[in-house]
Amino acid sequence: MQQSPVISPFDSKMKVASSGLQYWMARDLYQFLGYPTWEPFPGVIEKARKACEGAKQNPIHHFRQTTKMMEIGKGGRRTVGDWFLTRYACYLVAMNSDSSKNEVGLAQAYFAIQTRRQEVSDSLLLTAKESRLKLRDRVKIANKDLASTAKVAGVQNYALFHHAGHIGFYGMKLDDVKVQKGIPRDDKLLDCIGSLELSAHEFKSHLTHESIKNKNIKGQFALEGEHKRMSKVVRDTVHKETGKYPEELPAEPSLKKLKSIHKKALPPVFTNTENDR
Repeated sequence: MQQSPVISPFDSKMKVASSGLQYWMARDLYQFLGYPTWEPFPGVIEKARKACEGAKQNPIHHFRQTTKMMEIGKGGRRTVGDWFLTRYACYLVAMNSDSSKNEVGLAQAYFAIQTRRQEVSDSLLLTAKESRLKLRDRVKIANKDLASTAKVAGVQNYALFHHAGHIGFYGMKLDDVKVQKGIPRDDKLLDCIGSLELSAHEFKSHLTHESIKNKNIKGQFALEGEHKRMSKVVRDTVHKETGKYPEELPAEPSLKKLKSIHKKALPPVFTNTENDR
């Protein structure tokens, strides 16, 4: 018997602008992320905007502040602040929310998957190599941020720390992954995998980065364990959504052979959204 599709609560709050852009309003999301009141949520949005800048994206393209009228009882109304958020902005908000809340984990998984699906659609505007190269650069940034956080937390042996994450994500050693995928030994793995796999690497680095900070994990052994655990979470998500584990995904031609790329600036995404109200 075929199961009915599960409708996420986030689907019910999604809006569509006249331009076709899908977006959310921040005041529709904060309770779904486990925040009982609005007051701490603008701080979460600000952290997300800074993360957007750190990922070399222009926050203006993904976050837009606005105001609207809200009922306050007995027929009264007052003006309150709100935010238009793209799917990518929602993903960053979820990643910068309080990870101790159960709701946050569900939101992180939902927006990570939905953001990736949108990237697949958007990539039609780019060549396949251009899309992969952009993702590859984002993975580099995410890995650098993770390494910095791990250093502060007490990592002494980076090879063992990265190996733990690799085992958690692939279930095997790096050389064995290359053999299974048919990647030449001298090529870098991240240069020879597809967009979905690169996105999963970015997600696991962000997830481990936030977990280490929020749980205040310290010491080489504990950090290795958390890197492996969070990497396995992403591994299981990839398998659940695609039916394949990361090591079973096909290899791609090496990006090092790509000599140049036309960098395209993203247009402001909220040009044709609803008027502020």
